Amino acid sequence: MKLSLTSFTRRARVIGAALALPLMFAGSTPAGAQEARDSEVRAATAPTVVVGAQSGDGQASTATCPSGTKVANGGFFANTFHYANGGTMYDAVRASYPSSSGSGWSAQLVRGKVQAFALCVPAAEAPTVVVGSQSGDGQASTATCPSGTKVANGGFFANTFHYANGGTMYDAVRASYPSSSGSGWSAQLVRGKVQALALCTPQGGAPTVAVGAQSSDGRASTATCPSGRKAVAGGHFANTFHYANGGEIYDAVRASYPTTSGNGWAVQLLKGKSQAFALCVTA
Repeated sequence: MKLSLTSFTRRARVIGAALALPLMFAGSTPAGAQEARDSEVRAATAPTVVVGAQSGDGQASTATCPSGTKVANGGFFANTFHYANGGTMYDAVRASYPSSSGSGWSAQLVRGKVQAFALCVPAAEAPTVVVGSQSGDGQASTATCPSGTKVANGGFFANTFHYANGGTMYDAVRASYPSSSGSGWSAQLVRGKVQALALCTPQGGAPTVAVGAQSSDGRASTATCPSGRKAVAGGHFANTFHYANGGEIYDAVRASYPTTSGNGWAVQLLKGKSQAFALCVTA
């Protein structure tokens, strides 16, 4: 995957941002009753957390799993995040994704410093990583799971990311979510090119996908799991995303989180309409 970034240097204030999505995975399961398959999902080994080194400005950080383990999920923490004194954002998360080999998780900002976090499980229990094709400008990329598998989580990598020479962001990740059928993971930018990455697990032990109703402007959408099931991960799709005619981004994903009861996943934009997606397993 090739980056396309304009060089930029500016004194910046520092803020922090964190994201981590806990998720359980199961290895291959034999044919049999649903109860047996669900039991294997509950018995999956708890992941080990690995923290990557802080990156340089605008560079990637990678958290590498220990020998004998593979990545099952991941997240990021922005150690520095660039913005103007007046508040205009000069930075964004352009990548949060599993390595194609499954050896770890990487994250990258447009300008700031970041740390990646990987959740690692025994290789026999780990999902397979599938990389989608690069999208067109502002179009979606989808990573489709192989036959006999379903999506368990996913990530994204922005191949191009639009912003002004002065630093103002003209782009954002407007979608990163599982397909409603569980067949893969999709990602989309407002203007740039992106690649989706899917973590795929054998169908018998894979989560089912619940899709929330479209929210109203600036309100939350919640995807609720069926009775007897709980959310282990989730994603978002921005049905509308606000920005100026000149290109400046006026919107952002302000929330993507499991409900406190554990029975669903909620997302919210600052201004636009959104839909939440939940990945659900037997409670």
